[in-house]
Amino acid sequence: MNVISNTSCTFAVKILKFMVMNYSICIQKNKNGWLTGQCEQLPEAITEGKDIDHLMKNMYEAITEALEIRREDLKKFYVHLQMKIE
Repeated sequence: MNVISNTSCTFAVKILKFMVMNYSICIQKNKNGWLTGQCEQLPEAITEGKDIDHLMKNMYEAITEALEIRREDLKKFYVHLQMKIE
C-alpha cells in the first residue's frame, strides 16, 4: 500500500467536557480502492472507508471506541491498585 497522506484531524473527546485532542491519521489506499486509516497515537484505532468522508466518520468512531476501552482499562487498573494498597 502506498501512503496517500499523513493528515491531522481534530476529534472532541467525551471524557472531559471541553477537551479537544488532535490525532494524526496515516491514510493509505488499499488494493480494493478503499482508503485505510490508522491513528498514530492510538494504533488500535484502524478502519477503512470508500472515500475520505466515510473514512473520517469511521476514524472518529474507532478513536472514540479506543479511548473508551483505554479509559475502562485504566479504571480496572486503579481499582486493582487500590485493593493492593488497602
